Amino acid sequence: MTGVQTCALPICSLEHELSERDPSRRVVLTLGVFDGMHLGHVALLERAYEMAQGLHALRVHVGFTPHPDLLLRGVLPRQLLDPSERVARMEQAGVDLYCELPFDAQMRDTHWSDFLMRLTRVTKAAGIALSPESAFGARREGTVARVEEWGNVHGLEVAGVDEVFWGGAAVSSTRIREAVGQGDLQAAHAMLGRPYALIGTRMGDAFDLSLERTAWCLPPSGQYEVALQPFERALHDLEDSLGEVVVVRVDRAAGFCHLVSATPRAREAIDGEKVRITLRAGRQGA
Repeated sequence: MTGVQTCALPICSLEHELSERDPSRRVVLTLGVFDGMHLGHVALLERAYEMAQGLHALRVHVGFTPHPDLLLRGVLPRQLLDPSERVARMEQAGVDLYCELPFDAQMRDTHWSDFLMRLTRVTKAAGIALSPESAFGARREGTVARVEEWGNVHGLEVAGVDEVFWGGAAVSSTRIREAVGQGDLQAAHAMLGRPYALIGTRMGDAFDLSLERTAWCLPPSGQYEVALQPFERALHDLEDSLGEVVVVRVDRAAGFCHLVSATPRAREAIDGEKVRITLRAGRQGA
């Protein structure tokens, strides 16, 4: 299989999706939104890849859409990563199939063991990798300890993966959002393992880039040194140092950024509709 495959479908359709790839091979699972693809997520995916190699299994990651917090807490977390880039980074981490299941009231209220039984049955799962904070199912009762006990009974290999720590606490998407919101891009970089990046959309012929303030986690208003790349080009090369380096002015309240100096190469970088804006340094003059 070449390249990660994606699907957005109910759990009952996963069996057909996998049978069209290699019905004889079993699967190693990971679960979660992975909205930032930070160092903790990467560690979990690496452990799952090791399990899959040992079991000669396919790697399947199961995400959820919309973000469960929308239903559980009534709040949609600010976006840290474009969905298309998440898929590209999943492929980079060795994932064969990335599937998003609808997170609705029925999913929320399903007992964790019922969900796990159905998921492992339709995927022929041989193993699953979980982080210590993993908890799924109704009332988030599907903890690592319970899944390990369940796995011993049902023949599922369960690997608990240690949290990744930075700055005295576990790396998390919440901490990264806090760092970006406070303008601490160095901390965000350290926890992501790469510079933080936004995706902007051109606004007419001007060199303003819409940052969709209702979705993206934005740094404080001010001027920042950034690298600009056409989004589609960036997806084919995830080296974050690439791109045309310019200075932009971010207006968090209005939800846009403006090129301070529109060089010819910067014009070329934003020639397409979507542009990747990698923040290379903190706010100037801060």
